[in-house]
Amino acid sequence: MAEFQVILGGIVGVLAGWLVGYYVMRGTFLRRETELRETIAHLKASKTNVQAQYERQQELFNHVQESLGKQFKLLSMELYEKKSKQMETQSKQTLGQVLEPFQLQLKQFQDVVRQNSRAEANERGQLKQALSQLLDLNQQLSRRAENLTNALTSSSKVQGTWGEIQLERILETSGLTKDREYRTQVTLKTGEGRVQRPDVVVYLPNKREIIIDAKVSLTAYEQYMSTEELEKKKMHIDMHVKSVKNHIQELTKKEYHTLLRSTVEIVFMFVPIDGAMILASSHDPDLYQYALERNIVLLSPSTLIPALRIVEQIWRHEKQSENARLIVKSASKMLDKFSLFVDDLTQVGKRLESAQSYHSTAMKKLASGRGNLIQSAKKLKEMGVSTRKSLSMEETSYEEASIGVLDDSEDEEKSLF
Repeated sequence: MAEFQVILGGIVGVLAGWLVGYYVMRGTFLRRETELRETIAHLKASKTNVQAQYERQQELFNHVQESLGKQFKLLSMELYEKKSKQMETQSKQTLGQVLEPFQLQLKQFQDVVRQNSRAEANERGQLKQALSQLLDLNQQLSRRAENLTNALTSSSKVQGTWGEIQLERILETSGLTKDREYRTQVTLKTGEGRVQRPDVVVYLPNKREIIIDAKVSLTAYEQYMSTEELEKKKMHIDMHVKSVKNHIQELTKKEYHTLLRSTVEIVFMFVPIDGAMILASSHDPDLYQYALERNIVLLSPSTLIPALRIVEQIWRHEKQSENARLIVKSASKMLDKFSLFVDDLTQVGKRLESAQSYHSTAMKKLASGRGNLIQSAKKLKEMGVSTRKSLSMEETSYEEASIGVLDDSEDEEKSLF
């Protein structure tokens, strides 16, 4: 019980202390609240004053800004107009300076274009006329080619004549000289008296000859080229190859190499159409070997021309070699004559030395030696011997004359040798 009272008394004491503290603290808080309210009221008044001042300053700033904006706008517009006028003036001047040569060049270009247009119009007219003439010429050539084809395929004799003409044209352009380095239609006789006329005999150095015979086989070739059927093409190309082989056999039988002793055993068989030769050799690859076994060389224009060029080079080399031999021979003769001339000149020098020696001896007897003839003649004259002519030569003049002759002979001898 006593403890309970103690506890209760403690609780009451605590409560009493709390109440006292509460009232003390409440008074403090009330004063603090009053101060704070006063401070807040003061701040609100300051805020109102600051807000009013800010608004006045903002209005003033807006007014100043608007005024400055108007002034800046006016100044900028004025400056822009001024600069625009200056730039416009400068631009016109600059553009005028830039465009003036361009306008001049443009005018010149327009003049050139007009001239070219007129020239092109004239050229088109000329080209049209030339094309018309070319078309007419092409038609004429087509007709002539057709007539030539008909003529060549209609007669073997005509074909042969045409082949000989083609062969002679190639020879004329080869650089060889007719009747000197080659001859056409040479007449040869066999041992039995038969006459053979090869188309061309080409002469080589060292008295050698090559025989060229033109053989034309156009009928089967023309039929092969004009047909489109494969079977007919095969038949015509077989006939074409057979015709070429028949010409090879004919040449072999003629034995041209036996008619001229210096003729090489090989005979050139000339086919005047490259296409015909190529077609035959492509169909029968052994055709060239077939001909070589019979001492026949097959040639077409594309292969005959280089062969004739080689012959022309051989002749040129032979002429150069002959000229070199003649030069060597002439040089040898000239050296022999020069050697004989030197020998003769040496003998002349010796003879001159001998003559000079005799001349000096004679001069001594005449003028410079003891008891010479001039001194004796003077003594005789002094002694009263009269003469029809007087002696005008002095002794010294004879001595100088003899020395001068000797010096001249020695100088001539040195200049010669």
